[in-house]
Amino acid sequence: MHPDVVEQQRCASKFRYAFILVQALWYSLSAKSISALSQIVDVITLVLVVVMLAGIVLGVYKTIIDIKQIYYASSFDVGAKNFVVDTLTIFVILELMLGFMQYHGQRRISPLYILDAGLFFVTRELMIELYAGNISPLTLISFGVVIAAVGYTRVLLTQRVEKQKQD
Repeated sequence: MHPDVVEQQRCASKFRYAFILVQALWYSLSAKSISALSQIVDVITLVLVVVMLAGIVLGVYKTIIDIKQIYYASSFDVGAKNFVVDTLTIFVILELMLGFMQYHGQRRISPLYILDAGLFFVTRELMIELYAGNISPLTLISFGVVIAAVGYTRVLLTQRVEKQKQD
C-alpha cells in the first residue's frame, strides 16, 4: 500500500476515535450540565450585546463629529466618505446586536439577521472602495454577485418564514 494511503487511513481512524469520544461526552452530560452551559452562553451573549451597544453609542458620537467635518471640509466628498462609512458600520453592528438579542430571547439566531448584517457589511465595503476610487470592473461585478446572492437568499428565507406563519 502507498504510504500516503496508510497515513490517510491512520488520520481517519484518529478522527473517528475523537468523534466517538466527543459523542460519548455529549451524551453523558446531564440536564444540570446542559443548564449550566446554557447559562454561560447567556452571560456571554449579554456581554456581547452590551459591548455592541457601547460600540453603537461611540459610533453615533463619531458620526455626529463627521457631520461637523462635512461642514468644515474643503469639499463635500471628503467629509461625506467618513460619514457614510461610519453610518454603515453602525448598521452592521446593530444587525449583529439584534441577532444576539434574538438568540438570548429565543435560543436561536435567525438567519435573516445574519443576512442583513452581511448585506450591510458588503455594502459598506463597496462604498469604501467606491470612495477610494480604485475599484476595478471585476471587483464591482464581484460585489454585485455577492449582493445579489445574499439578497436572493434573504428573499427566499423571508418567503419561507411567511409561508410557515400561514400554515
